[in-house]
Amino acid sequence: MNLLLVETLRESYTFESGDARTEKILRLAGPEICLGVTRGPRGIGNFSRLPDGGVQIDSIRWEADTVGPPDLDLVIGLPRPAEARRILVQAAAMGVRRIGLALLDRTPPSYADSRSLAPEALGRLLREGLEQGFHTALPEFQFLRGLKEVLGFVESDRPVSVLDPYLGTCLLGEGEEGPDLPGTIIFGSERGFSPQEQELIRESAVRRRHLGPSIMRTETAVVSALALAHRQMGWSASADRGVIRPE
Repeated sequence: MNLLLVETLRESYTFESGDARTEKILRLAGPEICLGVTRGPRGIGNFSRLPDGGVQIDSIRWEADTVGPPDLDLVIGLPRPAEARRILVQAAAMGVRRIGLALLDRTPPSYADSRSLAPEALGRLLREGLEQGFHTALPEFQFLRGLKEVLGFVESDRPVSVLDPYLGTCLLGEGEEGPDLPGTIIFGSERGFSPQEQELIRESAVRRRHLGPSIMRTETAVVSALALAHRQMGWSASADRGVIRPE
């Protein structure tokens, strides 16, 4: 964890010894600690231990501006729950606006019944990603059923790229007529799109893209696609922003 995520903006915070967040704070122990408000500003404050075993953060200096997420949505054919959990953490850490997990034709129905993908668990995973990625732009999340619902999830005025090693006509971000900026990236299930889904993709106006000659695991493909998309969108240059650092 590189950033302590909190829900409300205050001048100081106190965490009791029994609070689960106290252990996180102690792992970041130092004279100062970085924290951020969900979908709000980041700040840095003084850290001190209390006699009862709790901790206190005060004298917080907040950033003047709140950094929003990159204008990018992901829709991912639901993989195995353990892999889905890792993907959600990585995507939130790298930065996206919205995430959809989709039950497609080749998705085993049992994947959606996993307790580890319950709403409360998903919220924890996304926040874990933000704390790792050092930002506060919590993505919106939605479960989707079927490719038609996926295409309905996509906003009509945004470019859409479907990633598939066989359907793709060129590398993500490199359109036939020059570079294109992805607005939404759609990934198939672990076993790819069904013939019916492939036909629907060909009939729609979505762009068909790939990530090169390698066949990747879903989590590897998501990280690779985000790296390409962020570079194309200029998000990778965000280190130039005024990020608060400990003195």
